[in-house]
Amino acid sequence: GKQSGERYVPDWLGGGSGERLYRTGDVGRYVGDGRLEYLGRVDQQVKVRGYRIELGEIEAAMKEAEWVEDAAAAAVGGERGEKRLVGYVVMREGRKIERGEMRRQLKERLPEYMVPTAYVELEELPLTANGKLDRKALPAPTADTEPADLSQVPSSPVEQALCRIWAEMLRLPQVGIHDNFFELGGDSILAIHVASRAQRAGISITPRQIFLHQSIAELATEVGTVKRLAAAQGLLSGPVPLTPIQARFFEQQRRHPHHYNQSLLLEGATPIDPLTLQAAVTALCLHHDQLRARFWREAGQWRQAISPQVPTDLIQMIDLSGLEASAWESAFRQAAGELQASLQLDEGRLLRLGYFDFGPEREAWVLVVAHHLVIDTVSWGVLLEDLIHAYEGLRRGEAVELAEKTNSYQQWAAGLEEVARAGELERQEGEYWRKVVRQGGGRLPRDYEEGENLGDSGATVVVGLSQEQTRQLVREVVKAVGGELQEVLVGALVESICAWSGGSGVKVELEGHGREEEVVGVDLTRSVGWLTSVYPVWIDRQAGEWPRQQMRRVEEQMRRVPQRGIGYGILRYLNAESEIARELSQAAEPEICFNYLGQFDEAKKSDRQFLISGAEHGPRHSPQDMREYTFEINCWISRGRFQSEWAYSRNLHRADTVERLAQSYLDVLRQIIASVSSITEAPSAVDLDVVGFDSQELDSILDGIEVEPEDAHS
Repeated sequence: GKQSGERYVPDWLGGGSGERLYRTGDVGRYVGDGRLEYLGRVDQQVKVRGYRIELGEIEAAMKEAEWVEDAAAAAVGGERGEKRLVGYVVMREGRKIERGEMRRQLKERLPEYMVPTAYVELEELPLTANGKLDRKALPAPTADTEPADLSQVPSSPVEQALCRIWAEMLRLPQVGIHDNFFELGGDSILAIHVASRAQRAGISITPRQIFLHQSIAELATEVGTVKRLAAAQGLLSGPVPLTPIQARFFEQQRRHPHHYNQSLLLEGATPIDPLTLQAAVTALCLHHDQLRARFWREAGQWRQAISPQVPTDLIQMIDLSGLEASAWESAFRQAAGELQASLQLDEGRLLRLGYFDFGPEREAWVLVVAHHLVIDTVSWGVLLEDLIHAYEGLRRGEAVELAEKTNSYQQWAAGLEEVARAGELERQEGEYWRKVVRQGGGRLPRDYEEGENLGDSGATVVVGLSQEQTRQLVREVVKAVGGELQEVLVGALVESICAWSGGSGVKVELEGHGREEEVVGVDLTRSVGWLTSVYPVWIDRQAGEWPRQQMRRVEEQMRRVPQRGIGYGILRYLNAESEIARELSQAAEPEICFNYLGQFDEAKKSDRQFLISGAEHGPRHSPQDMREYTFEINCWISRGRFQSEWAYSRNLHRADTVERLAQSYLDVLRQIIASVSSITEAPSAVDLDVVGFDSQELDSILDGIEVEPEDAHS
């Protein structure tokens, strides 16, 4: 009964009566109580990676090969729970299967998604007692029956290195050269980390190239083809123009601007030597120039420059040995809070480490604190990888050798300043941003109307999906909607917020990684600094729309954003006296900030020496400063699970209000996942017996039925 309910399509013509329709090709039978029971498909259709596929078409194409006597195809479940297409062939006498040639011939006759990824040679196909193909008896591919698919095997050192890097970053046992990066679960942030790893291996690729050439076979041919500004490898120093995100920070006029940090708490899997750690961190500061920046006020303006000198007090030793468990926990929190508040902008003390010694019974902890002005989420991945590399090299008695620098923050800032001066950006994007900031209106509901959004009133709610739901979200949903994961997440956010507030849309401040290399023509894959872009988007919402309609609407609106939003910050902050800067600055600020941080395990994966701890380690922002947003929502994937953190003020909302809102967000995501998992073919007018409908009415019906992307255009 449950399977029948899932397989039959809700009757979109019945006005919510609860009745269902069957699809052409469904097989069923009436049972004694009058119910129609689903038995299967007459046409052997299967669904693989979001595509509905007719196995008979594949079998017919395979049989056209002159060396094939008979053939069959099946969708077989893999180790990660995903189905893949497998071809089964009976060869003519004296012939052996050529898997690469078979794949080549099938690609000439079939779309890529219908070409089997594995082939099994059989002496004969298994048959039922009635002489028909017994698909259930077809064997699953094994190492013995499935020799390596030579068409997927890397054939050059570059392909081999890229396959290894992709597998590591995507946490897969192996990757073939024809696999699609984004269909395997990749995203824009992982693309940056892949390019960074490739850089370390001496392979020059950019994140944009990964977007344009999504398989290793294609990407390998593009290595080294992008012309970019040369990256200086020596020690850099001197003045640096403020970037848009830095200018935005100082415009907020915080009471305690020195206390606005990002931080990581590291545990030692083996004993950590503080002197070796000090030497490794010093090497990092010499290599990543922005870590030596300092900021000061001059004639009412904030200035920035890079010092040639590394600060001398990078590491603070904190002895907590000999304390009881209850005492050391309290002492750790206090010392960590003091370290968080100890940075100084004008002295250039923007990176500090606390070495917490708990005595011989427990390995030391290392708290790494950096001011946000010199680091961002992507930078942490680069910094932690280099810290591990430098520390382990020094421990083995080797000199520190880090990967070549990509373009500096100094070059990036100067390039953005030049874009702002040229004036072309306003002509290209000015009207778009004017329209965005004018939209919206009205404040979000509050539990406490007179409350102040103070830093010390901040609290968080964290919710998450299961591993299986996360897998479906990252792979099946993203593929089915044809967009990016961020679009899906924003769409679900708009739906949940509007359902709560009663609004017809939401203005959201989006955070992006900001490393849009084409804007200035630089490579920022291994550059450390605060490169984040922040920009508003207005997403409208129509009540009663089904999930896929919502996703299309969100996708259309977000893809209108030029250059991933980086132009907004340039127009608003780098030409402060211009008319458009005044217009943008006078508009009401969004109350919600949303940031998808990426797949945290892959981007910040540690090795044996350092393990990232989730323990609380002091306030990253000054509790005396005002909070920026009503809700600050950060999402990420960790240990294979999607998680969403909602930061809010206890002066504005009760905890149960935010908990219900966060749970409703997950509920919408689950609805989207379910809608994709139960996708059906787009019906025709004949299928639905609606020949009397005009095209507009039929379109309305089709909009209510979940369809495959390719079917929608057939």
